[in-house]
Amino acid sequence: ESIDFPSRLPPAAMASMLSCAAPCSVHARSAFGARHNRSRHPGRAFPGRANHVTPVCAATAFAAPFVAGVDKALARELVAWLTVEKGLPYEASSQVSFGENGVATLVSDARAGEPLIAIPQNLCVTAVDVQDSPIVAGLALGRGELIGLALWLCHERAKGALSEWAPYVVTLPSAGDDHPLKWTEAELLKLLQGSPIKNEAVSRAADAKAEFAAIRQMIAGDTKSYPQEAYEFLTEVSFIDALSVVVARAQWLNAANVYAMVPLVDLLPIVGAPPPGVSPKLAAGGEAAGKKGLSKA
Repeated sequence: ESIDFPSRLPPAAMASMLSCAAPCSVHARSAFGARHNRSRHPGRAFPGRANHVTPVCAATAFAAPFVAGVDKALARELVAWLTVEKGLPYEASSQVSFGENGVATLVSDARAGEPLIAIPQNLCVTAVDVQDSPIVAGLALGRGELIGLALWLCHERAKGALSEWAPYVVTLPSAGDDHPLKWTEAELLKLLQGSPIKNEAVSRAADAKAEFAAIRQMIAGDTKSYPQEAYEFLTEVSFIDALSVVVARAQWLNAANVYAMVPLVDLLPIVGAPPPGVSPKLAAGGEAAGKKGLSKA
């Protein structure tokens, strides 16, 4: 099976969404992922929380964050790896073009609601891949999905060229110093002064650091299960940067009820359905703004 990603909404609908969207993805998401455990289902790429999928109307869709370009050579290698080694259909890979500075664009237009590109489920990184990693599975257990994906990315980055996902991971560069999760509290308070999402940003940054501290404490408290030398790659800097990348690029897949890192698609600035709990009111600084980001979904 594959995941179809719908085309953009009409300009009028998009304009109304942009007017209520938060300026950065870290504020537009309701949480770093729900705290829950998943059971494994043979034959199902994405085990969901339940069979019920809540429909989302166009009015509550959100504009995906700006996605920076990648090196064109790396982009070509990614496409070659996806098609030759991973079996991505040519019809899908041919829909994406990398222009100046490696910025990804779609080569053809589509009517609103029509699929733009279909990516096979086995090419999407989800909680299933996190669970399959003997290094990070235990640390991710019971934590939010985005935390798990950040741990996965940290480990795959540490593997370098030895990573099975290396051609994809290299297209996920550092989030850079402009990401709010990497700002100090003083910087957040100063730079977001007067912003309706200031409290939410401060909360998210604090929650990210708290999650990392809890993870390191877990490692230190069970050296038999988590040998110190096996987790030297997991520093606060590497974790926060990986989480920043995941928060900016992860897609919420309504049909599967999961977050996913989706090669090619996460390089496109797209419009899609928000994860559970996100609404224009929240994005604009509603009564939920400022509540703990890791415990809401």
